Amino acid sequence: MLNQAFRDENLDNIFIYRSFIRDLSDQIDILHMEQRESGFDSCTVYRGTCLAYDDIAVLKSNKGKLISFNGFLSTSVYAEVAELFKQPSNDQEQMESVLFEYYIDANLETSSFAYVAFLSASPDEGEVLFNIGTIFRINQIKYDESKKLWHVHCALCAKSEVGHHFMDVERKTEAYNFFYFGYLLVMAGETDRAEKFYLKILREEVDITVKALCYCRLARIYSDKGEWTRSIDMYKKLFQHSSYLSKNYGEFSKLINIDKRIVRVVVEIGEYDLALQLLTQELSLLDDTDPNHSYHLAIVLFNIATVYKLRGDDERAREYFKQIEELSDDSFTGPEEAALHNNIALMAMDRGDVDVALRYFRKAATILRETLPSMHEEFVTLYNNIGFAFTKQGNLDSALEYFNMALKIADSPSKSKYLMNVYLHLGYVHSLRGDFDVTETFYEKALLLLPEKLPEYRSSLAGIYTNTGTVLAEREKLDAFEMVFTKASEIYSQNMSSRMAAICFEHMADLYAKKHLFAKALIFSTRALEMQMQGYGENHHSTATAYRQLADMYYMSGDENRASEFHKKSLSILENITVSSEASEIERATLYESMGTVHLDRAECALGCEYYMKSLKIREHLLSEKHPDLIKTYVLLGRSYFRLGELDLATNL
Repeated sequence: MLNQAFRDENLDNIFIYRSFIRDLSDQIDILHMEQRESGFDSCTVYRGTCLAYDDIAVLKSNKGKLISFNGFLSTSVYAEVAELFKQPSNDQEQMESVLFEYYIDANLETSSFAYVAFLSASPDEGEVLFNIGTIFRINQIKYDESKKLWHVHCALCAKSEVGHHFMDVERKTEAYNFFYFGYLLVMAGETDRAEKFYLKILREEVDITVKALCYCRLARIYSDKGEWTRSIDMYKKLFQHSSYLSKNYGEFSKLINIDKRIVRVVVEIGEYDLALQLLTQELSLLDDTDPNHSYHLAIVLFNIATVYKLRGDDERAREYFKQIEELSDDSFTGPEEAALHNNIALMAMDRGDVDVALRYFRKAATILRETLPSMHEEFVTLYNNIGFAFTKQGNLDSALEYFNMALKIADSPSKSKYLMNVYLHLGYVHSLRGDFDVTETFYEKALLLLPEKLPEYRSSLAGIYTNTGTVLAEREKLDAFEMVFTKASEIYSQNMSSRMAAICFEHMADLYAKKHLFAKALIFSTRALEMQMQGYGENHHSTATAYRQLADMYYMSGDENRASEFHKKSLSILENITVSSEASEIERATLYESMGTVHLDRAECALGCEYYMKSLKIREHLLSEKHPDLIKTYVLLGRSYFRLGELDLATNL
């Protein structure tokens, strides 16, 4: 009954039996220590069962990889006894007999197990019982024709082999252990079950440590769902115990890295200074004697760099990113370290350094291939990221190769939640290749897969509309384009994603401007400005960009006076930004070019030259000498010198 609850992941029954689970687990630990002290030899134990064809295929494809079992694992020292428990193969039900053989090396420090035959109602069975979550390595699997069964050879793993991911925690209280069970549910992607589990613990538990842990994990669950208000509420409850947290921070940081979980929430509500304060506190509390110090340090530095990047301070972000690169080395060998490499790569992508991104993506891939089954869902995300990197690099063939690798894994019932994004990526690459019929097919498939019950349903739907609209624009189906982009912007506006709504309106304005439909372009450019102000406020470089784009629309429509008015508003914002960033400086250079063009068309050539020179100084400082934007500025400046009659200056450029 107990193991059935574990297999079915029946949280209610697991919670009911929690006292028995704890007692049994503790008893196995005690017997394990006693039997180890009295001395025992290496041995082999057996377990007979019957598995589905699909499960056997998974075992065969994961030779050399690790395997763990839900619940306690009962085995026998006698192979013939184990064979009595196996069921006969059944072709109709697609089941086959399996005999597991587990080798135990007495010289290794492993998870706890004990010989319990003397306590059993059937002592002749020679039972050896393993504790919850014991991990083995699959060494070999072969079919025994004479016995008509699969023979799976496994070896009990040493804790050192599993690495610091092995949860060797001190059992302090019953609820403390159940906090870890909830943590494992989160790691397995069962966030809804974990949420219910944590809330159940909070209703019955008074231990402050356990309550703090549960508040933190719930905060993260809600932030992952985009339920920011509930997430913040959990953090408020967590910090009601701030004095306790500060005294016991070392313990908490090892368990859940409290402050890094807050980053996403405080950044979402714009509290960058609070995020930096919390991360700086965590940085000062890291234990440099911890064997995993480099990894934990890299995580905190990465989050600090992320906050600076989001705040617009690219220079400080690069400083911390450089520190991370110096820390990241071959000692990072587990799935969590692979995730760190993946995040470093994404940050490199964000700053446009695709080669560095691909290097770190490949490091992540190497680690995952050594630690996870080849069809694990983590590979879907990684292959998608690598495909996107190749897309940005312009290597569309390699991009398609990786997106198709992701598709091969995602196209199965257990991983179908990833399939929609893979279809979107494949559609996007085919649109870049001009294969618009194929693109539409993939987007239609993605739309059909979008489940309405998902918390992110509406934002995902808006994303599909945006992608579809881009393809429709390329095919000059303007009415359909406007319809789907309007739908996308409405969803973003309703979901308080005003920044994404602004991007939709900007795309619509740009398209209509290219078609010389300036009345419509002005409408959507004005709406983009409204959304940027709603999302960023008045004094942000994105709002300045929206003012400049609106000015450009007025200029193209022939209204130079309104263009100058909005150019000045944009410049006023950029000149008063307290923390200059690369993004704000690039926007300033673009604005100077726009203003120079207006003055040049008014035959105010000297003023035009002045603004082009301002733009040139910024671009020369930030861009490579062959960057197309820098070359464009040289051309504009040369044209203005020519209009002034300064032919020598024009030709020298």
